[in-house]
Amino acid sequence: AATFDPAAATVDPTAPAEGAPAAAPAPAADDEVAARRKAYEHKNLAAVDLSGIDVRYIPVGSRSDNVGIIAFNVRRYVANKAAYEVFIEIQNFGTEPAQRQLTLYSGDSALDVKPITLAPGEHIRQIYRDLSGGADHRLRASLRPVEGVGGSDPFPLDDEAFALLPERKRQKVLLVTEDNLFLEGAMLVYDNIEVFKVTPAEYTARPDALLEGMNVVVFDDFTPAEVPPPPVNAMYFRPEGDGSPIPVVRTVARPHITEVAEDHPVMRWVSLADVNFADAQAFKLRPELGESRLATAVRDVVIAAKRLEGRKIVCFGFSLGGTDLTMRVAFPLMLVNVLDWFAGDDADLVTTYVTGARLRVPLDGVTGVAEAVVEGPDGRLTRAPVVDGVATFYGAEIGFHDIRAYAPGEGPLGRRDDAAAAGATADADADQAEPIASREIAANLASPEESNIAPASTLTLGGPTGRTLAAPQTFTKSIQRRFWIYLLLGLLALLSVEWITYHRRVTV
Repeated sequence: AATFDPAAATVDPTAPAEGAPAAAPAPAADDEVAARRKAYEHKNLAAVDLSGIDVRYIPVGSRSDNVGIIAFNVRRYVANKAAYEVFIEIQNFGTEPAQRQLTLYSGDSALDVKPITLAPGEHIRQIYRDLSGGADHRLRASLRPVEGVGGSDPFPLDDEAFALLPERKRQKVLLVTEDNLFLEGAMLVYDNIEVFKVTPAEYTARPDALLEGMNVVVFDDFTPAEVPPPPVNAMYFRPEGDGSPIPVVRTVARPHITEVAEDHPVMRWVSLADVNFADAQAFKLRPELGESRLATAVRDVVIAAKRLEGRKIVCFGFSLGGTDLTMRVAFPLMLVNVLDWFAGDDADLVTTYVTGARLRVPLDGVTGVAEAVVEGPDGRLTRAPVVDGVATFYGAEIGFHDIRAYAPGEGPLGRRDDAAAAGATADADADQAEPIASREIAANLASPEESNIAPASTLTLGGPTGRTLAAPQTFTKSIQRRFWIYLLLGLLALLSVEWITYHRRVTV
């Protein structure tokens, strides 16, 4: 049995998201159309009186032998990020045993192929552990029909699922220090970096030459006159003066950390509540420049992050020589988190999205941008409003979606009118500017309700407490009354009488 509640049917995939920029007003000639449309707004749908409408229900379809993928995710191991594991859940929605071939792909390369057999209604959960093969970060699971009984599938949409593996990027790190064994030793924990060490004097003499080819620079108790240019990311320990990328307002003696931003990748799994500091610099944040707090001592921000102009910066207000943090597990963990964030590798699990709903995708570091470009699995480009750094669009297709934010007036759709943009594809403009931020997501059907394709025997209108719809009246044979046949026979009889009387000279 199935239920349908009109009051709950309020989703309009074409409507803008809450808080998104409003669409342009309709021309005056369309006032009547706009008035009619307003009458059918979803807010008024629940007030429609359905009591006087005769609604009947006819089940459509007959097959229920569907096998679908209802969950698919991949994550890296925390201890060894070169390896990962995959979780997949499959269900047989039919009433007969089913057979399929399950294949796991990394890009176009098959990592594993195995036959599976499912009893009626059976769930199976498969975990692939310690995987390291395949160079592509795109993973795909596929169910293929097989020959024989129980091998066909009438609903192929849930036979494929997609997931993204957080990419691994090897970084070159320039360490500017007078010698700090704690810092140098902690760098050895991270196996995906190459460290180059110089003194502050050497850096001051030729900064441009030393920064060439570097991904990250770490300043230990040293603040250069100028912040390294993008795309070099920077980490500061106790920055001072005008050279600090985030303004320093004062020095706090013996600060005690009272709050950390646990939702930020840098502070993930890090506890600083019992760490001692001799002193620390307090920063003044400028949110309009992409600056945010990571840790505070009462009201003073002592650890801060900045994301602007294609680079990331983290400022620690304390000196490593004036704290016992270097003796805690939190210190190397925090360094790994910072380097992961710099590389865009701060997520061990990239969440997959579910189609058939409005998708809200955060774009890291995006400010002052009202619109993003979404490239769908078919290569078509669409616009998505951006509010508070979150792009919103309707997920209508399974597969990989690429969301990119450009500076105003730039990008594949930045210089097009709406008519041209509607048909644009990803290769329409190859010479567009680099995006300010980009993110790729995977979207799957992942809906047991939709994968259960067996037609419902009954339908209840108005929710669980509503009325069950009856079937239409059956069609029965009845006596056909076709009066035109009798008229035709009468006309033929009249013509026959006239013909006989004429030839017998009765009417002549």
